[in-house]
Amino acid sequence: MNPMADAHVALAAEPSMVTHQDDLNNCACSASFAASLSIFLGHFPDQPMVPGVHQLALFVALFRRASNHPQAHVVGIRRCKWTAPVKPDESLDVHIKWQEQAGQVLLQGTIRRGEVLTCQCQLDILLA
Repeated sequence: MNPMADAHVALAAEPSMVTHQDDLNNCACSASFAASLSIFLGHFPDQPMVPGVHQLALFVALFRRASNHPQAHVVGIRRCKWTAPVKPDESLDVHIKWQEQAGQVLLQGTIRRGEVLTCQCQLDILLA
């Protein structure tokens, strides 16, 4: 299982928008985890759903693309909440916003399936 590799494949080819407002940066992209991924063999065989770690990896993968920091990685999870399951092949809308703070980045992200919020989090990112 390689959540980052799967997340990079799941993201659309390019972020749909990157905007900068004051010290806050925003980016959004669509994503979908293919049902053919091996993660679904064990998570869960009869009712597959995308693992939470894969959803967190979407935020990092999108940040890496949007910010041009390919080695950025999570050093802390301030808050994370999953509010609805995500199934294979579902179309997801991933949105992140970030702000640099004391040499690190505070990233806030949401994942939606249509109007349904499936995940929201705050991550501490180190630019490596």
